[in-house]
Amino acid sequence: MTEVSLPVRRLSRRARIAVAVGVLVIVAIAAVASIFAVVSHREPQKPTVSYSSQIVLPFTQLKMPVGVAVDAAGNSYVADYYTGSVWKLTKSAGAPILLPFKDIKNPGGVAVDGAGNVYATDQTNNRVMKLAAGASEPTVMPFTGLKSPAGLAVDSAGAVYVADFGRGRVLKLAAGESNPTRMPVVGLKNPIGVSVDTAGDLYVADKGSHHVLKLAAGANIPVIVPFKGLSDPDGVAIDKKGNVYVADQASQRLWMLAAGANTQTQLEPGRMGGPYGVAVDADGTLYATDASNGGVYQLAAGATSPTVMSFTNTSDPSGAAADAAGNLYVADGQHVLKLSPGADAPAILPFPKLLSANAVAVDTAGNLYVTEQDNHRFAEDNHPRVWKLAAGASDPTLLPFPDLKEPEGVAVDNGGNLYVTDTYEDRVWKLAGGSSTPTVLPFSGLKNPAGVAVDAAGNIYVADRSTKQIVKLAAGANSSAPVPLPALERVDAVDVDAAGNIYVTDWHDQCTAPKGPCTFQVDTGRLGDGRVLKLAAGTDTPTVLPLSGLDYSRDVTVDAGGNVFIVDGTDRVIELPVQS
Repeated sequence: MTEVSLPVRRLSRRARIAVAVGVLVIVAIAAVASIFAVVSHREPQKPTVSYSSQIVLPFTQLKMPVGVAVDAAGNSYVADYYTGSVWKLTKSAGAPILLPFKDIKNPGGVAVDGAGNVYATDQTNNRVMKLAAGASEPTVMPFTGLKSPAGLAVDSAGAVYVADFGRGRVLKLAAGESNPTRMPVVGLKNPIGVSVDTAGDLYVADKGSHHVLKLAAGANIPVIVPFKGLSDPDGVAIDKKGNVYVADQASQRLWMLAAGANTQTQLEPGRMGGPYGVAVDADGTLYATDASNGGVYQLAAGATSPTVMSFTNTSDPSGAAADAAGNLYVADGQHVLKLSPGADAPAILPFPKLLSANAVAVDTAGNLYVTEQDNHRFAEDNHPRVWKLAAGASDPTLLPFPDLKEPEGVAVDNGGNLYVTDTYEDRVWKLAGGSSTPTVLPFSGLKNPAGVAVDAAGNIYVADRSTKQIVKLAAGANSSAPVPLPALERVDAVDVDAAGNIYVTDWHDQCTAPKGPCTFQVDTGRLGDGRVLKLAAGTDTPTVLPLSGLDYSRDVTVDAGGNVFIVDGTDRVIELPVQS
């Protein structure tokens, strides 16, 4: 049975590490509903042990955006395949809203007509849904016999066109009709994108034949649009001038064929890992979804590079840090994001050459430090980098870590000394403030060190995955010792607050002693196994923080007010606020 070829999404940071050490990990992707909240951070206060309910911060929105559409008013719409959701971003708005497409599964395409009705394909349930303008529930349209419907379009007369991927055809349902007709686009293999211009000409992106076909209004035979060398055409759009745009996911390119031309030109895709859906508005502004990196981009007419739209926040968040002013920083693949107190969406910081950020730290002066893994297949070929973005600067600089192989965690102390764990070499590096030569710290017996933290007294803490413990190197000491935290199973991150309380993420597998069959899984949808422990200063027994629904957590950080932030394995950033 032929199914829609899913967009290629880059492997997560932990999956690449698993490949490097030869461990087989089965990854199951969880569809987790995004929750939006306007977060108001409190002024710094003494930490307490009482917390309010956890909040999912507005970093997580899209997991795999595929379809995109734009209406006459400039409002844009995005179908997110993995979360089963359709979003609307009103023009000039700072954040999108979730449209009420109840029970939709894996939407592959989205379209909007002149009346404001929104249409979406439901690939899992083989149907097309319509959400009438102002309605609170969608209706199912009379398309029967569909098999993995993908892209769709609406013409000026209200007719709906659907690319039926699994059956190699395009169907048209005229306005007011109950029986669709098959369009005479012969030779299709796996049509996935469809668009209609103002003259009624139909354009189809055929994934199977690697072509874009055009069926002129009233014609019975299509012609091949002269795009050369397409690898994986997924989305197609036409502007009012007759220029044709194609998103080619496999080649990571956006193409434009000018009206009447026979040779296409490449548009600058910026850092799009997998352009998939494409749409163009009345002003000639192009919109494209990035199915690999979880973003939506906008390329204004005549512009040379795209801008990131507010649909996108995170695709693979891995590290977090908070400064004294309550700003939260998140390392997220090709971006570093900053969420200011009271903001409802993060800003992207200027790290133009970043490809794979995995940890972030901030010092008292506001300087930001980011580690980046090179992620070759073999770690010995890696050339990772450590970046510093000075406070107020617009361009980061590289720090001198010439022998670093696989950086995992980063921390900075009050003196500006920087600490970086190397999970491949099983060691911890220190770069003293103002120095150009890092040194190896005297941690002994480390195996796969991950997160690192340093307290106000200069004590250094490392989360060591393979030994399942937190290891402490006291200030000035020549040997390390484990911190008394019993029954840890998978430690990934550690942080210390101003009072000396230690916070640790632990993936506590509920299947270690099952009553029935149970398979160990990582990166699963079986939420609730993740937890965060807090060891109060001077005590030997940790408490479990009141968090629910966690997968394994990639990082934890605590701000000056005692609020706890967790980067979860489900690509969420969660806040556990101190209760006032």
